[in-house]
Amino acid sequence: MHLKFHWPILPLLLLSFVLWHAPLAAASDQFTENSLETEVRFLAGRMGVPGDKIYQLVDSLKAAMAHPWFRSESKVRPVRGVMVFQSSEGGLIVKYMEGSGLVVFAPGGPSKVINLKAWSVGAQAGGSRTYGVGLFMGLASPDLWAGEYSGNVRGATAAEYSTKGGTVWSKYDSQGLLQHHLYLATSGTGLSAGVGKGKLTIYP
Repeated sequence: MHLKFHWPILPLLLLSFVLWHAPLAAASDQFTENSLETEVRFLAGRMGVPGDKIYQLVDSLKAAMAHPWFRSESKVRPVRGVMVFQSSEGGLIVKYMEGSGLVVFAPGGPSKVINLKAWSVGAQAGGSRTYGVGLFMGLASPDLWAGEYSGNVRGATAAEYSTKGGTVWSKYDSQGLLQHHLYLATSGTGLSAGVGKGKLTIYP
């Protein structure tokens, strides 16, 4: 038996196929925890990060993803970008930090160079070199990652010691509405300790 379709039915079938597969396409730019770990290892390797520091970065990433805040927030604002960076910092009361790294906005996607600089106010001591991972949460478009972020800074590193830690930086639009978060997990060497508020700027 042969089935015959009238011509108006065929466009409807095609539209149904597109709609059925649309969620899969939309989800392709989201990262799973396994793909995040893979991307961090890959990006860190391309940057020449020492093997022991890559291990610590992945360990810090896992700890950050296990945090209750991330578990809850990622359901509303999934991770749509991941970066690995290296930075150096200094300052006593006002701490300054500058660094650079690589970022991707889809699992297995092409990487781009990223630069960052930040300042924070609080009790500081000495300076340090830091390796870090950044997770862009709720990023509506890869074109919106650059700009100024604000947040509360809490961290501590000591000579020849690396510590797990996560800080949440948020980007707002001109109306003061939240656009997305940048969740940083760092592993550093040197001597730096402090609690304060700060600004983080990311640019190509």
